[in-house]
Parts: sequence; structure tokens; C-alpha cells
Amino acid sequence: MAKKRVSWEFKVLYGAAGATAATLIDKNIVDVDPGGNQDEYVDLPTRGDGVTMPQQDEYPVKMAATPKFSMTYHDGDSHMAALLAAADANPRVGKAFKFVRHDGGATARDGDFWIRYSSPGPIAEGQVVEFELHPTSAYGRAWT
Repeated sequence: MAKKRVSWEFKVLYGAAGATAATLIDKNIVDVDPGGNQDEYVDLPTRGDGVTMPQQDEYPVKMAATPKFSMTYHDGDSHMAALLAAADANPRVGKAFKFVRHDGGATARDGDFWIRYSSPGPIAEGQVVEFELHPTSAYGRAWT
């Protein structure tokens, strides 16, 4: 029986950096977070008058995003193998990623990213691997 998707769930696509991601990771996805609303701010308070404390006054200085998704490792999964190889490459290899809503097809995140992964134990059959993506324009595409 097919899994029923809810509106906030996402599809993850990947591909060669510098191009639009087109390969759907259709199996073994456990959790997806496109990494929205992570902007960074700086506080620019004014000097107090010696009687009252100045108020906090923040301004946005950088748009930030750290998309994440998890996959369950299974021997022979070509998507998992490609992502682990890119993350372990020396020098690093970036990949294009695109996060698309299941409901309506709206794109939540699209661009080129470096890949970092972690696992709570040795990577083996059935182990969950979390992928953390870090934006890069090194391949000619800025992320959105």
C-alpha cells in the first residue's frame, strides 16, 4: 500500500552541481527539513542615557539555510552510495539539491550544496544516516 503524504512533506531531488537537480530519491527517506527561516541577525543598540537601559534592536545580516534529510541505509541503494561518495570525496564534491512539496509541487529549497553526514553508529544495514547540506556558489548557482 502506498504511503499517504501530507502537505508539509517534501520530495528530495539531487544531481550534478551547477545544474538543476533531477534525480528523485524515492526510497528510504525518513525525515526531510528544507532548512527555512534560519537568517542571522546583529544587534545594533543605541547608547543608553544613564537612566534607562537601551532596547534590543536587531537587523538581518545574512540569509542562512542548512537543509537536512535522513535516509535508512540499505545495501545496494545507489542514491545513498552517491551521496556518501560525494561527502567523502577529497577534494569535496558538491551536489545540486531541490526540495519540493509533495502537495502542490512548490519548491522550498534549490541550489548547490556541500554534504556532511552523521550516523549514530557504524553505517550498516538499517542504520539511519542524516545528511546536512551547506550552501555553495562554487559551481555557479546560488541557492534559493
